[in-house]
Amino acid sequence: MGTGLLNKIVAFVANVCIVRILSRDAYGIFGYADNLVNFFLLVSGLGMINGVMQFGSESRPDAEKNAYFKYGLRFGSVFNLLLSLLIILYAAFIPISIPESRKYLAMLSLLPLTNYLFNFFCTLLRCQKENKLYAWVVNLNSILYAACAIAGAKVLRITGLVLALYAANVCSAFVGMALTKYNSEIRETEYRLNSDQKKRIIHFSSVSCVNSAVANLLYLLDVFILGIIMKDAGVIASYKIATTIPTALLFLPQGINLFVYPYFAENNDDFAKIKKYTKLLFRYSLLMNGVITLILIVLAPTVIKVIWGEKFLDAVPLLRILMLNYFVSASFRINAGNVLATLRKVNVTMVVSIVTGIANVGLDILFIRRLGAQGAAWATLTVMSLSSMMLMPAMIRSIKKLKTRRESI
Repeated sequence: MGTGLLNKIVAFVANVCIVRILSRDAYGIFGYADNLVNFFLLVSGLGMINGVMQFGSESRPDAEKNAYFKYGLRFGSVFNLLLSLLIILYAAFIPISIPESRKYLAMLSLLPLTNYLFNFFCTLLRCQKENKLYAWVVNLNSILYAACAIAGAKVLRITGLVLALYAANVCSAFVGMALTKYNSEIRETEYRLNSDQKKRIIHFSSVSCVNSAVANLLYLLDVFILGIIMKDAGVIASYKIATTIPTALLFLPQGINLFVYPYFAENNDDFAKIKKYTKLLFRYSLLMNGVITLILIVLAPTVIKVIWGEKFLDAVPLLRILMLNYFVSASFRINAGNVLATLRKVNVTMVVSIVTGIANVGLDILFIRRLGAQGAAWATLTVMSLSSMMLMPAMIRSIKKLKTRRESI
């Protein structure tokens, strides 16, 4: 959580400095190119980072873990090289709304590979439960990017920002590789995965990839549909302001789950431990998120006025609704989804993601037409609540099955 907080602060300061250095048009050109790359990154490595995290954390011989790490590194790197080729083809042949972004999109084409390498070695540190080293590498990445981006924007403008992304990822990946205990063992391991093992990790990874991609696309679609129906830049601005704090606060549940994931995965066949860990996870999540949500709902007018000014006070009701959405997401949806993932029940999460994704589009159109921007917020809260109500019983049933399986053994 400390790492997440530091990264948010560093990113915010860097963003303020970059916006002041670049012209508004230049920042928009870079932002558009970066946004296009992020669409490709939704399927980065076909979700192999998630597979490496799961199969590398489960209780199995080190030689087998090393084989999974080696396979994950190769598979994800090759897949992302193909993504890089697709980005180049996109930049060369597909019409782009902001033509000036085309060359920067091509320059960013290798970002999927460098980003994957950085995340891969961070994942190895997490599998080894080296949480302090993991935090150190992530902090190094964010600080390097901030420093390089500010200096690069000053000297080379947009090109400097592109180079900053590469510099931060490459340097951090090398540091992460040097810190992982399995570095030499991965390269030299003689254990070879059979076809069934490869199929299992690819299946787990690809389903996790779908879940993550759908979740991230939903946020993009919310703003997209709001813009189509409302056609008011001021409304869009207020909605984005209202999403800033709830979105930033997600580093809390994400940070907690980053820490606990290996412990769940390692004991995913032990009913007693999973039950104990799950109770602790939900108990403290509910307490922490409940206090945060209550404070920000009460102080919403003051927060909006102090940080963004009186002209955005129309965002107050939006912030309150989205803080309720944060409470549901951080306390139930994220925790239940992660517990199911550690139990390898990713198919359940995928079905829920697809169902709620379709519901989100329909509710957005219906609610926005009737309630405006608040309709988008209510649609998000409704969908998150629906998702949680589907995942929580599934999680409880999956944990109970561990007890039945243990008793039968």
